[in-house]
Amino acid sequence: MTESRRRKSRTVAAIEEDLEKARQQYAEHRKSACYLLLLGSANIRSTLVDRVYDDLRGEKCANGHLEVILESGGGDIDAAYNLAQLFRRQTTENLLFIVPRWAKSAATLLVCSGDIVCMTPIAELGPITATNPFEQRIEQFSPLHIESTLQ
Repeated sequence: MTESRRRKSRTVAAIEEDLEKARQQYAEHRKSACYLLLLGSANIRSTLVDRVYDDLRGEKCANGHLEVILESGGGDIDAAYNLAQLFRRQTTENLLFIVPRWAKSAATLLVCSGDIVCMTPIAELGPITATNPFEQRIEQFSPLHIESTLQ
């Protein structure tokens, strides 16, 4: 491995360590469980559901509250629904989503499953895009229709 590559690897590890420390401090300050779901260019998919399930298995949230910090461009709507159900099962009180920048498409569905949604002034939700298998076309749904979808 080249020296440049080693430095990048250490940098990524250092960033992950710093994020984990910040997450723990935030959770202690808020007296709540906190889960980071910062996907960047990665998509919501079934493998993510498996990873989140493994992370949360056997843990209950402090005071029944779970705060999920989410940034995602979207992904598979079925996987987002499964994540919403997983997060819901972890709480006995409130499920809060924090969106620093964006939660598009399937991530919008996930965010709207929460009891509380906090967004920065520049944060964005986006339309849900799904393929209609009967008409072989892509359809978009407004975030305003998500409540009825989840019910």
